Amino acid sequence: MNAVFKLILSDLKAHVNASENQGIKFWAMVFAKALFSPGAHAGIIYRVSHQLWLNPITRPLAFVLKYFSVIYCTAEIYPSAKIGPGFCVSHSQMVMIGNLVQIGANFRISPGVLITSDAGAVSSDARKGIPTIGDNVFVGMQSSVIGPVHIGDDAAVAAHSLVLKDVAPNTLVGGAPAKLIKVLDPSLDRHYTQD
Repeated sequence: MNAVFKLILSDLKAHVNASENQGIKFWAMVFAKALFSPGAHAGIIYRVSHQLWLNPITRPLAFVLKYFSVIYCTAEIYPSAKIGPGFCVSHSQMVMIGNLVQIGANFRISPGVLITSDAGAVSSDARKGIPTIGDNVFVGMQSSVIGPVHIGDDAAVAAHSLVLKDVAPNTLVGGAPAKLIKVLDPSLDRHYTQD
């Protein structure tokens, strides 16, 4: 349970810009996010439901929590998804992260984002149709990531994009279907630092 608490704390800290909020102000903002942010609540519910999903005996409770998240936060994050620390749901409206999706650390997601397998991934080879997302990735509002694609580390997906092919690390893609917009400078820190 201590590991789950550390993940939740990491997620809550990801919701606050540490460069603008120092010391007690930073922790006050983290506490406020924990109390009042539906996006933070969606992340907390996911963390608890994922922990319950890991045990076959408590797995049904994981889906009860997922259902509660859909009603309360309007976010459907499958308990079987694997998401690294620093997960930030900026606004939880209409967020959907599908079954078995693999996501790295410091993932930021905007409202209306869909990340799921392709329609054919219902066989025993379902993992072959699942998206994988690297570390420090941002996915913009109303974007969809569908099928067996990989988004590389430090990549960004522009708003209203449809990602159907792999995205290289340190790139910005956009459009439907998503195409390379530009290569990002890997030396620039585009992420909030956590204290």
